[in-house]
Amino acid sequence: MIDQTSALIDKNGAMWQLTPENWESFLVMPKATLCIVTTAHAPISLRYVWHHVQPLEAGGPNTPANQVALCDSCHYSIHHLMWQMAKGLPLSKARKTQVAIAKTGYDACVAAGTVGQIPNEG
Repeated sequence: MIDQTSALIDKNGAMWQLTPENWESFLVMPKATLCIVTTAHAPISLRYVWHHVQPLEAGGPNTPANQVALCDSCHYSIHHLMWQMAKGLPLSKARKTQVAIAKTGYDACVAAGTVGQIPNEG
């Protein structure tokens, strides 16, 4: 939700809802330049983004503690895995680290009661 005291800003591939409470975090977030899943991507990744472990749409905070650096490919894979978890579907073939990140986000959504708001971005 955006109101008169916040703004939605794109910084280095991550959407931030900038508020009086988190503006300092916004200023110090560096550009994502690696993928925490693996450094052995083939072909080499051309773009890296900050992924919200618990999606913003599902109540995740827009803070550095809720973000990990990923390449585009892993980013979409993790979103798809989370959506599959939310729908109770079998998981697609994925790296262990991708499944672990998706499970962490899914578990945060379960705790927040927002599983139904996990978007299908994969």
